[in-house]
Amino acid sequence: MFVLAAAFLAFVSAADGASAPGGAAPAGAAAAGEEAPEENPSADPEPAPRPPEPDVRREFERRYAAWKVYLERPEIRVRSDVSSRLNHDTFRTLADLGPRAVPFVLERLPENRFLAFALERMTRRKLSAEEKERASTLEGSIEVWRSWWVEGRNAEAGRFAEAYRDWRKAIASGECRLESEEIRLEPDTGRRSQNRSVSALGQAAARIRAVGLDALPWLESRIRAGDRSLLPIVSDLTDGLGATDIGSPEERVRFTLEWWEANRDRWTLPDAPPDPGDIPMDSPPAALPAPSGPAAPRPADEGRPFPGAGFAFIGAAAGLLAGLALGWRMRRAGRRP
Repeated sequence: MFVLAAAFLAFVSAADGASAPGGAAPAGAAAAGEEAPEENPSADPEPAPRPPEPDVRREFERRYAAWKVYLERPEIRVRSDVSSRLNHDTFRTLADLGPRAVPFVLERLPENRFLAFALERMTRRKLSAEEKERASTLEGSIEVWRSWWVEGRNAEAGRFAEAYRDWRKAIASGECRLESEEIRLEPDTGRRSQNRSVSALGQAAARIRAVGLDALPWLESRIRAGDRSLLPIVSDLTDGLGATDIGSPEERVRFTLEWWEANRDRWTLPDAPPDPGDIPMDSPPAALPAPSGPAAPRPADEGRPFPGAGFAFIGAAAGLLAGLALGWRMRRAGRRP
């Protein structure tokens, strides 16, 4: 089948070339009497122009206005639950603007306390127990987020450094379990009790994730230095876009580093604090070997290529071959006396 298709394409190409009058040169060639411009094969091709950056403020105001129209609906205003105001496309598209819209959300926060939920989504930051208590009121929520934006982000580097130190210590001690769940029977009462425990490694991972997107460039620099163990945390912070479970360890590292280079601007909070630097530890990660083989396609923010596509093609081809074989056997059986 493939041979016939290739022969047909070759025939069509030959026919197209023969149909040109007098064996005319392909389109774009120099006309008669004109010298064709010399080509310089060593010259680098001009890079494709980058698409213009969208006006984030204008786009934020447009999406925020659409969300406010939804919030003013009578059936929404009378409801007391928060989920009714957030489970709507207008809020999701607003939050999807990402880190670059954070300054504009902070400006509008005094007029709409529900914007704090957009900040959590845009920054991926988890409030501490003390911050949650302070943010229970509109005034407290404004104070918590503005204090973090103006002053608290400088302390995030220290939080990350301490959590990463505990992460490496747990790994050096042989800890691999993040959390565990135990179900026990109480013979005297005939009941089952459930106990969930989080290991020191799991607690350190939660503290790193709590820093939010400010931790991404710090994670990337340590992954580049050889710490593959941080790949799952990158996946958690980026909704699975920045890391993959497919391929060898070297290929997975390369996927994350290429994704970061392609999407750094979109996933970096403005005015990011400086890297906390290296911390002395008992067992620093080993340097990664240079990856071998062809480079993987540059990841995109729209999502990873569907991993089942290749298997679907193989399955379809196998099904076709099985059907042909079955038909041949049935025809042979029909010819028997």
